[in-house]
Amino acid sequence: MYNDLLINVTNFFRDPEACKYLKTTLFPKLLKTKKTGEPLRIWVTACSTGEEAYSMAMLLLEIQETRFRDIPVQIFATDLSNQAVSKARIGVYTKQELEQVSPKRLQKFFTRSNGDYRITQTVRDMCVFAAHNLLSDPPFSRVDFISCCNLLIYFDTAAQKKAIETFHYALNPDGFLLLGKPETVGSSAQLFSAFN
Repeated sequence: MYNDLLINVTNFFRDPEACKYLKTTLFPKLLKTKKTGEPLRIWVTACSTGEEAYSMAMLLLEIQETRFRDIPVQIFATDLSNQAVSKARIGVYTKQELEQVSPKRLQKFFTRSNGDYRITQTVRDMCVFAAHNLLSDPPFSRVDFISCCNLLIYFDTAAQKKAIETFHYALNPDGFLLLGKPETVGSSAQLFSAFN
């Protein structure tokens, strides 16, 4: 019943507009601020079964084909559901789960595995998956970018405030927070300024 209450809805490249912006503008901007060997640190909260974290890893690998190759990327992906995190770690998806993945990306970033598709080791190595309660467990720190899409809409006002304060603490001073389209920082507007 516990797992039934958790909402694990996600897709690869779920918001094409946001993905395009991350690839063309924001990720290059963040990578530019790094010195050789200094990692770009990303935290994907409520990662569900890993699609969002893996999508970001693929975008970053595509950027690093031509530039910023000397900047390592660390993606920390967390979720309350142990079951979802276990599936994310395995990185095997059905053809239906890959509908938003282009044929080019499918060929480049996946291998066939018993009729399904497994994310390549290169992509998996960029992502660390862990069970984590955003409202009670200690947050990551010195993070450059946090993605929290469509989680806050399920929280009451007090939980939203706590989550936003946690993100503010975790982010570097010049870090960025991505929220889902229906979400805002609410009563914590003094902690963030809108960028896009």
